[in-house]
Amino acid sequence: SRKEPAVGAAFIMASATARIGSLLALLAAGTDALRLPLAALGHASGAPSAAPPVTVCRRAVLALPGAAAAAGLLLGGAASPAMASGGATAGKTTSIPRAKLRYYARITGAVAAFERLSDALSAGSMGELKAFFAKDGPYDELQGAGFLLAVAFKIDSKIPPDKVPTVRMHKKLMAEFEKLKGVKKPADAAKALASTRAALAEYLDGVELPPLGDARYDEDVAV
Repeated sequence: SRKEPAVGAAFIMASATARIGSLLALLAAGTDALRLPLAALGHASGAPSAAPPVTVCRRAVLALPGAAAAAGLLLGGAASPAMASGGATAGKTTSIPRAKLRYYARITGAVAAFERLSDALSAGSMGELKAFFAKDGPYDELQGAGFLLAVAFKIDSKIPPDKVPTVRMHKKLMAEFEKLKGVKKPADAAKALASTRAALAEYLDGVELPPLGDARYDEDVAV
């Protein structure tokens, strides 16, 4: 009869929704990647396949036909924006590791240069000051790469950069560096240097880098 195709289609849709729902439940439990045979997806649509298993990530599962609708049914409404986009913590689990890989070596090298500057100023020498603040020098690295690293630590894309704690730390650090840059005499350097070191220590802690004095900032191992 005419009702039979409709019943069969409804059964297939219900089966596919159930399978997708199971996958989403596993993902919600914290599974980042699942080993799924393509045959499982084929059976859901009535077309078995002998293809080998492949790794399907959370976003790939959510991109499957009907996944958004299934997510909506599981959540009691429309699909959650957090599931569709990675959620409010997406930045904390993806952009921060990438930012660390991209900027940590550059920041480490700049901090190593600052440690050498500190030693020179403490010894009464102003020679390192000009080199530190030279164009494309350590200060420029801390200003540019340091800001980008600080921004990466925002955990919600809706938060403006100036509201991110690490960005505020970076802004404070840059202000202290400007004061240090204006020092003309060794006698005036002590106070500016102390406040700059304090601001830099706070920033390094905020972006999860080793504290000042760490061996990684020694001249011999600086990147």
